[in-house]
Amino acid sequence: AFARYDTPRPTFRRGEGTLWLALEVVVPEAGPGEPWVLAFGHPRPRGVALHWLDDDGAPQVKEAGLRLPSSAHELPSRSVALRLPLPDRGPRRYWVKVDTFPLGLNASVIPESQFHREEQQSAVVQGLYFGGALALVAFNLVLFALLRRRGFLLFGGLGLAQALFFFAR
Repeated sequence: AFARYDTPRPTFRRGEGTLWLALEVVVPEAGPGEPWVLAFGHPRPRGVALHWLDDDGAPQVKEAGLRLPSSAHELPSRSVALRLPLPDRGPRRYWVKVDTFPLGLNASVIPESQFHREEQQSAVVQGLYFGGALALVAFNLVLFALLRRRGFLLFGGLGLAQALFFFAR
């Protein structure tokens, strides 16, 4: 499972890079409670591989990221996130390989319920934004149809272009 990574090129090149992170989680005697999630914000990494040794010492790997199709994501979300396989109690060390841009890495370990709540809030805000953009485009197309002024058509096209730009991100 763990192999030497040989490459003739440097790890960081032209806006691309691979980072390795070590993460240690200690579960109290009472047990882990609810599941925890390793979540990555913007810029979302292209690929994430979570490596750990299970209770028997066998290496395990989970993957997530933009390279995988949505159906392969462990958690239903547009975010890059992995559920942490927690031990019953005691420490567990994880190694995280992140294929990302070298300018920043926004990662957090949060309870799964908080992750879903934040995803839901983000979806509501995005829905309001895109609903408003659609209403703006429709309003300008109606004004263009009634008044035949080219400026309303161009402004509607600008609103549509902005909405598509943010939707693509």
